[in-house]
Amino acid sequence: MDRIDIQIEVPKVEYKDLAPKNRSEVSSQIRQKVNKARKIQEIRLKKKHIFNNAGMLSRHLKEF
Repeated sequence: MDRIDIQIEVPKVEYKDLAPKNRSEVSSQIRQKVNKARKIQEIRLKKKHIFNNAGMLSRHLKEF
């Protein structure tokens, strides 16, 4: 035999049991965090003429 098929029945889980009980952050709060992170990147990488973390090379990772 080159494979074994295993099947098991599981009961249906209601959405309310999976959904988070507490309310998550609103978009405006997340936007503020993203803007803050981008500003930190901009300041850190400005001398290298790189605009974001995606533009970094492996040598930059070691440096920063």
